[in-house]
Amino acid sequence: MIGNVEDGKVNRVWDTLNMKGYESEARIMWQQMLKKYKPIIGTVWVITNSTLIKAGLKLLSTFTSYHFKVVKSCHDILESQESEIIH
Repeated sequence: MIGNVEDGKVNRVWDTLNMKGYESEARIMWQQMLKKYKPIIGTVWVITNSTLIKAGLKLLSTFTSYHFKVVKSCHDILESQESEIIH
């Protein structure tokens, strides 16, 4: 988790790079986490190269209030955070 002091929200990071296909247990755990922490979740960063996961996130973001950002690596998250601090 990455905290944001300004708004009290917590950003989540979901790294899918080591997933080898659809894993229903991972999906269930992820859904439970989203539901449990919804009031305090800011941005959900998803590290993925999977077009299937990206499509699922687009669909999910259409029907929910979650804010997803898709990146290819942890480094991309750090770069984005640094650019927000500079601006």
